[in-house]
Amino acid sequence: MTRADSALPEPPADLTGFPSQRIEPDRKLWRAVQAPNPDRWGAWWFSSNGGRFDLPNPLGTCYLATDVKAAIRERLGRVFRIGSLLPESLMHAMELAEVQLPHPVEVADTGHESAADWGAIRELGSVTGSYAKTVRWAQAFQQASFGGVLYEPRFSSRAEASAVGVFDAAGAKPWPEGARLSGQEAFTLTGLDKFVAVIPSSKAAKIIAPPPPVRR
Repeated sequence: MTRADSALPEPPADLTGFPSQRIEPDRKLWRAVQAPNPDRWGAWWFSSNGGRFDLPNPLGTCYLATDVKAAIRERLGRVFRIGSLLPESLMHAMELAEVQLPHPVEVADTGHESAADWGAIRELGSVTGSYAKTVRWAQAFQQASFGGVLYEPRFSSRAEASAVGVFDAAGAKPWPEGARLSGQEAFTLTGLDKFVAVIPSSKAAKIIAPPPPVRR
């Protein structure tokens, strides 16, 4: 193994004493979802399709964020670059759903300073390629009676665990949602609108008449 290789180990057999955090139902969480065009897409979707912490069927994982900016970056993180702009259509194709858990959930806190003592290093939230190992970590957390995992999101630079993967049965849940922000509202609120290439309307564009034909 070289320093360029992933250092993330397999999860230990015993996670007793692993740091945790209790997420109460009154805590606001966010998820970036597809804008309802024409149908409304619910935020409570528990995936089992091989994502970073997806539990295999019949269980699944719902990915949330503790703030709006982290939720946006997790959805569109690949396209944010200084010096380049993302199409305005991407902003309008999403909404930010405010949600609150219907019951308290005890999550494994991989952002805690002692999480590395169990091998839960930052690569849990950033390693790319195969997610087989991170899925095994999710399974280990679930088998240790954790209801999810709190981790540092891949597309944010702030050193804070602001992403949450909640475990439950796979598929959609009829759990309530709070207010929704349009993509434009969310981008303006977080200051990410500076990355958007605004396409002017036809009314704002100045129409220039073509030059007269040249007589020969």
